[in-house]
Amino acid sequence: MSIKSQKSLNEECSEIFERSYSVKSASDDSLSCDDEDEELARELMKRMTPAFLSKLRRCFKKTKDKSRERDIDRKIEEVMRTAAAEEGVEFGPPAAAATDPLWLDETSFVKAVNNIFGNHKYATHAHKLFRMLDPLCTGKARWVRLVERLVAAGARSTGRRDAWEPVECSDMVQLKHCKREPIVKLLNVETESTFCYVAVSKGGRVGVYDGALGLLHSYEMFYQRTGHRGQVKNRWVTDALYLTDVQYIMIAASDRSLTVYDASTLSHTALYCITGLPNIPTCLGYSPSRKASDSSELALGNERGQVTRMLFSQPRVQFIYSKTSDAINYYFWMELLSPPHTSHVQISSHRAHRRSVRRVMYTQRDVLVSCSLDNTVSVRIKHVSGKLNDYTFRVHRVSISNDNAGSKD
Repeated sequence: MSIKSQKSLNEECSEIFERSYSVKSASDDSLSCDDEDEELARELMKRMTPAFLSKLRRCFKKTKDKSRERDIDRKIEEVMRTAAAEEGVEFGPPAAAATDPLWLDETSFVKAVNNIFGNHKYATHAHKLFRMLDPLCTGKARWVRLVERLVAAGARSTGRRDAWEPVECSDMVQLKHCKREPIVKLLNVETESTFCYVAVSKGGRVGVYDGALGLLHSYEMFYQRTGHRGQVKNRWVTDALYLTDVQYIMIAASDRSLTVYDASTLSHTALYCITGLPNIPTCLGYSPSRKASDSSELALGNERGQVTRMLFSQPRVQFIYSKTSDAINYYFWMELLSPPHTSHVQISSHRAHRRSVRRVMYTQRDVLVSCSLDNTVSVRIKHVSGKLNDYTFRVHRVSISNDNAGSKD
């Protein structure tokens, strides 16, 4: 089969599934679940994925070979008509060509189903489905009839969608600090006495909003480092995170940098800027300290599939070694691997995925979960102390994000 034919066949099978979830059948009574035979047939139809239908469609297509003799007779008749017309003899109008839709007999249909599944588990189901497709006992199951059954079955299972009502939405609020850039992250910054939202745009514009989304303060992250005010085109924010135990905001950017702000007040102050990371950080995750003497850990995923862990010894006492308290402290990434920084932070990395890491998060203090577009290792659950082996999950259509709804114990 050519690539073009295979593509059209896949599109046809995909269209069948789209129709089955968008068309409501008028013959729902013919698909009653009262009969056990129909239950078996319905179960088989639920197993018919687009890949299954594509293979089954090829089996139906082979029956076209049976009409080759009829095509030869038709061509001979056309030649005879042409020769007779030259002699002045006219024949009557040709008979209408008999349409021979794609079909399979019961034995071929059951055999095709067994070959596709690779076993005889659904042989009985195939017999029941064939009898549903051939109610007049003609010995033929037609492809068109199978498509109609699939559409009707899908419409029956999704018939309640017609009763759905649109969700009422309240008034839309416009974020005033940024009108032309997408919002990368909306953070909930909560202290013992205050609460606010922090909206970080892709271009580095940060807006501080109250509970009613009224703008309180705004600033530009890249302007504080370059002195250029305006739209930034050669760098962008990849992720932002609120460190609850130290009341800091960390922003990761595509220029391989991490910027840390003090968010204890509405006017944020830049404290640290770490540049020269080995790869572009794509996502951030944080496990806060519970007491003043406890340690905390930060996880960074990058576009190379690596996860870097930064263990802070006493973040509430001193997050990172500071050279000055009057201005922002700039550090190169390699500086953090040598004294005096090693007494405050310890860095380690491991290869978690083969493609870019989309999200990292701590489900518990010692369990790190990462997800990626890698279809080999889509999700990895790692015990940070290394006492347990990693759990890896392979998702066929990859994983874009993950979430946790477990306990905090």
